[in-house]
Amino acid sequence: MSLDDLREAAVLARVVDRVNEKKSFCGETLLQKSAYFLKELRHVPLSTEFRIYYYGPFSFELRDRLTWMEAMDIVRTNPHEWGATYTVGNRYRQVEGQFPKTLKRYEGDIDWVVGHLAPLTVKQLEPLATALFLKREREGASEDILAERLHEIKPHVSVVDASREKKKVAGWMNHKS
Repeated sequence: MSLDDLREAAVLARVVDRVNEKKSFCGETLLQKSAYFLKELRHVPLSTEFRIYYYGPFSFELRDRLTWMEAMDIVRTNPHEWGATYTVGNRYRQVEGQFPKTLKRYEGDIDWVVGHLAPLTVKQLEPLATALFLKREREGASEDILAERLHEIKPHVSVVDASREKKKVAGWMNHKS
């Protein structure tokens, strides 16, 4: 792994650490959506590419990175009634100590993502992340067209709910604080 890979691992592990501080469930879906929002909404330079998948934007590269981070004991997975949950591993503090400037630079972005996404369920994360994906993919499209497209991709999300999520994402995009 390169220095950039370790830097990204430090950012992702910080997300895990912050979610655990909030006593929230830190599953892979939350980490996938958190990384997506960090990259696409907060402009944190993460190299992973995302595509629409079962629960919205998903990165197989990120899944591989999380597996590598687990092998390096930067993060750990622990069994939980809802599936596996992530916690920081023994080497997290070492990686954290290698990238203090990076973590300080993105601290507000990490806190924003954890504050807004960690309290949400998978069913709540899915339409929000998909709304952001569509907004990025179809810049300039009307809110009605984007809501219809979200419903088309995710038929279990009503057009009314899709429109509400699109508005929430648009508000977040307009007010980056």
